[in-house]
Amino acid sequence: MAKVAIIGDGQTVLGFSLMGVKDAAEARTPAEAEEALERYLQDPDIGILFITAKRASWVRKTLAGVLEERAYPILVEIPEGGLPEEESAGAEVRRADGGVGGSGNG
Repeated sequence: MAKVAIIGDGQTVLGFSLMGVKDAAEARTPAEAEEALERYLQDPDIGILFITAKRASWVRKTLAGVLEERAYPILVEIPEGGLPEEESAGAEVRRADGGVGGSGNG
């Protein structure tokens, strides 16, 4: 069975780890992102590699080469730090309650 990996900021990596992803690398610098990318590309068991947008921008040249040469792993670029505030569950709750401090019936 193919494994999933993530390269990203601390918040995103924590979220993936909590979902059971064991191959998770927090990259604070371009060098750390490049090292993690190379490590995961060498692992034939990695089938899907998620990478946050900022980290992807740091290793864009390597990613472009991978996309041209290989079908796997599947590379998925995701936003930094999870969902934007307007798409978060908290925003949905605030909207349903009439906003922060809202005018809901609660």
